[in-house]
Amino acid sequence: SINYEISYQFRKDVFVNIGQTVIVKDYINQFNENETIASKQLTEEIKNSLSSLIIDIDDKKQELLSVAIYNLHKSQVLHENPSLSKDKLEDFNYQKNIAEAVAFFAKFQKNRFNDIYYRVKNYSQALKILNIEDTVLEEKQEDKSLWARAFLMFIKLIIGLPIFLYGFIHNYLPFAVAPILTNKINKELEYRGPISMVLGMFLYLILYTVFTICMFCISSNWLITILYLFTLPLTGILAYWYSQNVVNISNKWKYISLFYKKNSTISKLIIERKSLIEEIEKGKEEYFETKEN
Repeated sequence: SINYEISYQFRKDVFVNIGQTVIVKDYINQFNENETIASKQLTEEIKNSLSSLIIDIDDKKQELLSVAIYNLHKSQVLHENPSLSKDKLEDFNYQKNIAEAVAFFAKFQKNRFNDIYYRVKNYSQALKILNIEDTVLEEKQEDKSLWARAFLMFIKLIIGLPIFLYGFIHNYLPFAVAPILTNKINKELEYRGPISMVLGMFLYLILYTVFTICMFCISSNWLITILYLFTLPLTGILAYWYSQNVVNISNKWKYISLFYKKNSTISKLIIERKSLIEEIEKGKEEYFETKEN
């Protein structure tokens, strides 16, 4: 099975999970006796084999809750088990256990399932209204205060500003135009990643060629022109990294601002987040105990 981190975005992780081989020849005798029954049994075995290799969720509420619990609880788990961020099999099993636990409570403890579902939903809506990410409310384990981290990040941004401007000027046009053209060419999310990649490569090639010709016309020096060409993709990558850090520090300052302007609201969200994680931990323990028995 092929499991995508985000199927419609480029450069996201893909986890290929390989299971046991389905032996088709075992059904030859049954097929000779009754084709319909043999075909149904073979299809059922293939379905069961694939289900064990993917995160199979049929119910929309269960899917939404599983994703929300994964995003909410993952930071807590990463503190306890840092290898989860690199071990894709372990991460897959972690997500699958969440989906199975949610399905279990939806079936056998409907009231509890609905309670946690609406609590998570209200929590997510509150974050959306405040326009902040869940990670902003996460209690950091670092010794430095939030103010100190935000200040250090701000200093780094000031130092890196010239490089960002250089990279932005030379790389922004293809970066912005490629997604726009992709949306006009294809409306299906699954194909946007590869289409956007191909368009981006084509647009960057044209733009870099134009910039390189202009630089050679200005300098009349091949060495300077080659060095200039080398800086274009490098500073583009650095500019993208810079922009992500701008978003990061923006979230930190937003949190600081909200904490002072809406202290009671933020405090309630932090308490609710902690309470939800405790409830998830409790549910996880109960599910595994039931599973073992």
